[in-house]
Amino acid sequence: MKKMDVDRLNKMVDQLINQENLPGYLQKTLYLPPNIPCTKWSFLNQLTVLLSGTIDARGFKQWMEAGRSVKKGSKAFYILAPRQGKRTETVVNDDGKKEEKEKTWLYFVDIPVFRYEDTEGEELPYKKELETRTQKMETLPLIDVARKMGIPVVAGFSKIAYGIYSTSGKITLATDDQQTFLHELSHAIDHRLGNLPKFPTHDQRAMAEVVAELSACFLAHLVGLKADMAGTQRYIKSYAGRQHVAFMIGKAVERVMAIFDFVKGTAHGRVNAA
Repeated sequence: MKKMDVDRLNKMVDQLINQENLPGYLQKTLYLPPNIPCTKWSFLNQLTVLLSGTIDARGFKQWMEAGRSVKKGSKAFYILAPRQGKRTETVVNDDGKKEEKEKTWLYFVDIPVFRYEDTEGEELPYKKELETRTQKMETLPLIDVARKMGIPVVAGFSKIAYGIYSTSGKITLATDDQQTFLHELSHAIDHRLGNLPKFPTHDQRAMAEVVAELSACFLAHLVGLKADMAGTQRYIKSYAGRQHVAFMIGKAVERVMAIFDFVKGTAHGRVNAA
């Protein structure tokens, strides 16, 4: 990294740490999902869907009802569905009399579901909109980096995240905000550099988010975007927990520099698809 780039990163870090009142963060457009089954699922199940590289997952019969069938050989992934158990027990009252009482408890079962991408049949109404928005993503800054890494960038719908990077190698965006794309691209590069374990701890996940957001803000500066400094500061604080934001940022800087070096490497053909 050139000294000029280091100085720009250090200046940005100083602002994030020492300025309490940065200009208000920018509002993003969140493309909300159509009326598909998983929009009614729990936050955890919706996140599982996104991490599986899709925005639409359904059970075998649900796909049949939508006019589509699961492709032969496709593998399901699983969501958790609540179930209520009941049983009758004989209890002895205070007066010594026996009485039948019904007891209930809540438990969860695994439900197999399949991604839209693993089905075939009738086209769904919302797909046209997604195709149009995906085509527009070819103009995103540094899209060539994702392309050279072999990572598709597609449009999606979401109620829980503006964007998501799946470690299976896919970026899904539910907004046209450019800094959000740079955040997810930073996750992808951080993963390629070996910094995202398959089963991260809470602290590792928090640090990965800080790295991606700090990197996105820095890359935005470098490509001439109006970086959302206040949004970055607010985002990092949300993951700092009891730690001071300066401590989290300090630990993240080295990984941000590595991400930037990786981006620079694309100009010299040093990035290979996975």
